Amino acid sequence: MTFPSVYEITNSLKNDSKQRMVEWFSGDTLNSRWTISNSNSGYTIAIDDAVDGGLKMINNASHTHAAILDFDNKHQFSATSSVFIYTGKTATSSGGTMVGLAKDYRQDNAYDSAMTQWDAGLSGGTVYTLSSDGTTQSAVSNGFARDANYHTHKLELTSTALLPSQDDVLGSSKTTNRPVDPLMPVVKSYSYSGNTTQLNINYYEAYNT
Repeated sequence: MTFPSVYEITNSLKNDSKQRMVEWFSGDTLNSRWTISNSNSGYTIAIDDAVDGGLKMINNASHTHAAILDFDNKHQFSATSSVFIYTGKTATSSGGTMVGLAKDYRQDNAYDSAMTQWDAGLSGGTVYTLSSDGTTQSAVSNGFARDANYHTHKLELTSTALLPSQDDVLGSSKTTNRPVDPLMPVVKSYSYSGNTTQLNINYYEAYNT
């Protein structure tokens, strides 16, 4: 038996009325529900012509520049009772990726967010959970080592903590600077120091719990 989404593996849809979206990043073009107009110069966003390539997001511009997907400020997901899941890989020598839920395509102190972050400049060689409460942004290691392989990341947003996992293994939770306002899907590949960052993402799902 096959399932159209990760959610449906463990949840019945018989009485489901909560907000949910699923994106497989397949076909020849990107689904029009995504907005790319907030991306900076020097980016490529296209379906990758490779086995399981999914969507390829490349940015090779200077610091603070990024290839960005968002939902055009349609904030459909709860900051305290939702989940996002994505499958992807990151290749970079300088820069990184952020995938998750946010109030705005910009991730900084002023915008609520809950993201899985892969950044070559962060210490410890691990993946991080990045979040902001609209006043202060902070990041903590979730305990999973960074590499260039495909992984499935999940982050559950609850009223008390952000609960990350990678490939069904639970990581270290984050309780500080958690979002409050409703959020939208955001996917970002960014670079700095003139290097190139590439994110391949072939699955993204978000739902309210």
